[in-house]
Amino acid sequence: MDLLGRMHRRAAFLGLRLLGALAGQEAVPDDVRRLVPAHPERRAGGVGSELLHDARGVVAVLEAARGDEPHDDGPHQTQHERDLSHIPSLPRKSRETNRLGRLYPCMTVALLAVAALLFQQADRPPYKTPYRIVNAHHHWLAPNEDALRVQIEVMDAVGIAAAVNLDGGLKDGSLKAWIELERKHPGRFVTFVKFTEKDFERVGEPGFFESLVQDVELAAKLGARGVKVWKDLGMVIKDISGTLLQVDDPRLDPFWARCGELGLPVMIHTADPKDFWDPITYDNPLYGARKDEDQLHRFPGMPSWEALIEQRDNVVRKHP
Repeated sequence: MDLLGRMHRRAAFLGLRLLGALAGQEAVPDDVRRLVPAHPERRAGGVGSELLHDARGVVAVLEAARGDEPHDDGPHQTQHERDLSHIPSLPRKSRETNRLGRLYPCMTVALLAVAALLFQQADRPPYKTPYRIVNAHHHWLAPNEDALRVQIEVMDAVGIAAAVNLDGGLKDGSLKAWIELERKHPGRFVTFVKFTEKDFERVGEPGFFESLVQDVELAAKLGARGVKVWKDLGMVIKDISGTLLQVDDPRLDPFWARCGELGLPVMIHTADPKDFWDPITYDNPLYGARKDEDQLHRFPGMPSWEALIEQRDNVVRKHP
């Protein structure tokens, strides 16, 4: 690692530690204290030095720089406050106000240090592996030739040989459009036909499950290379009775069987990570990112994670 890189990382490390110190989470580290002189009169000569030397004196020095009137701090002064007693200050603010006053300048120091590190990273060329990579799960959304051209340039830059596009829709016509683009860039990507909640809107109508078989046959005729089934099946889609349509519902057996007969691999998204069902406690990886009332175990009628996985496995056992 070059010298500049080590300096950037050291600056980021010190900046983040200083942020924690001024936020009251940890003591000012000794390696930060060594950056400035320790004598009170020398420290008071500049806001920057005081900021780096000791978090407790930041507010006082900032007040002195504004030239506000002094006041009596009272008898309950710490030793450090007595060291800075020659510095005039405003009447005491609330603890929260003082905390914010210390936090803002520190955030600036920390963010500048991190920005320096990121700037260095941005100068590096993208990593390109010597191995042949196939991105087997890619969502490209609506077909767009200009966007696709940029995507292929990115793939070339990082060494991705090919990709599987999972966004070929029959209802919106995107499957046909994607396959036309696929033929313009042979060997770079293949398109799967997707089945989402929209494709099950007529689930209560007579002959619906037979029409699903016809849809997958049409997709294969257009050039689809596989089938993508979204997690809507088992978690969102309801049949005419108002109950969730299970992944292993026997009425879907002809659909799964036809996919196999046509040689179309099926990529199915069943459930979500198990953490989405567990209560939001401190040991849940989602702690701080989701509210407990948003967890899936709180939704009426939502199957357990284990039940959904069992439904999927039943399909795999029946249609290997």
